[in-house]
Amino acid sequence: MFLLDATLREGAQSPDARLTRRRQLAILRGLAAVGIEEAEIGCASRDNDLRGLVCSARRVAPGLRLSVWCRGLPSDLALGAASGADIVHASLPVSHLHLTRRLGKDEAWLLEQIPRAAEAARRAGARGVAIGFEDATRADPHLLVRACQRAREAGFDRLRLADTVSVALPARLATLVRLACAAFGGPVGVHCHDDFGLATGNAVAALDAGASWADGCLLGGGERAGTARSEALCAWLTVHGGHAYRLEHLPGLCRKAALALGRRIPAHAPVVGEGIWRAASGLHVDGLAKAAASYEPFDPGLVGASRSLLLGSQSGRGAVRAACLEQGLLPDAQACDRLLELLRRQSRPVDPSALPGMLAELSPAPL
Repeated sequence: MFLLDATLREGAQSPDARLTRRRQLAILRGLAAVGIEEAEIGCASRDNDLRGLVCSARRVAPGLRLSVWCRGLPSDLALGAASGADIVHASLPVSHLHLTRRLGKDEAWLLEQIPRAAEAARRAGARGVAIGFEDATRADPHLLVRACQRAREAGFDRLRLADTVSVALPARLATLVRLACAAFGGPVGVHCHDDFGLATGNAVAALDAGASWADGCLLGGGERAGTARSEALCAWLTVHGGHAYRLEHLPGLCRKAALALGRRIPAHAPVVGEGIWRAASGLHVDGLAKAAASYEPFDPGLVGASRSLLLGSQSGRGAVRAACLEQGLLPDAQACDRLLELLRRQSRPVDPSALPGMLAELSPAPL
């Protein structure tokens, strides 16, 4: 089981993306530092000097496997193979909508193109060949199974299912993964879009159903609403899947990706948001003080962060008293109640380090 990060290919389709070579290499270096196994570095028909990028990537991220996305056309596949990437990925649509309305083709054409794509990629000298089925979650399941079988017969090394417009529920995608695994007999991966906020959950469900890998993009980059989040998949697989990704590198890597993709990182962003380890609710502060795991999915130290227990309008008497003790203060019950009243009038939560000053303000002036 592994992760494929597609920030340099799918993420580059974000309208505000500015992926200069320097930024591309910084992202690839960061992916290798985290331990992500593969990066899809570009699109054969769109990106110039893929061979130069591959050569540079070998230097800055020598352990990172590299793949190139291609349309299932001989010209694209030749460009992909010429780049020197480890995997040349041929993409073909499998839904009736894409076949008939977009391409003006039919199912027979699709089944003919699958072996032709494999032959073209091999003839061009591709090291490894993969096939991706676009819009797989809206395809007729019977056609999808036949296409997977044809891909096996054609000798593709692996196969990817795309949830192109985010129509799949986790259970539905898990079922399709099992069908594809049985029909193809080799590694099957998924590429999930996030139009309904399901991409990362769908990717996890696919892995749980037997997928060999899942695609992601840093910060969920990509067209429209984006795709599954690489950083969230890394964290989930580390905490729940037995992997050992080096999560402490994720915040810095995501900051680099934000610049490259023209995005900002919200304070509440999963895994890497600066505000997700802050708590002000009395119930949560009390629980975190007693047992951090009661309200934290993992130790914030894994991502180089630390928790911050704040005081505010939702704080209780116990939290105020405990915070005072931590600051070396010994207020009586009346002073605690006055502090609590003052805190509840604050527009924003305050750090416990502000308590000495607040207590001083509450104390009567000397005669």
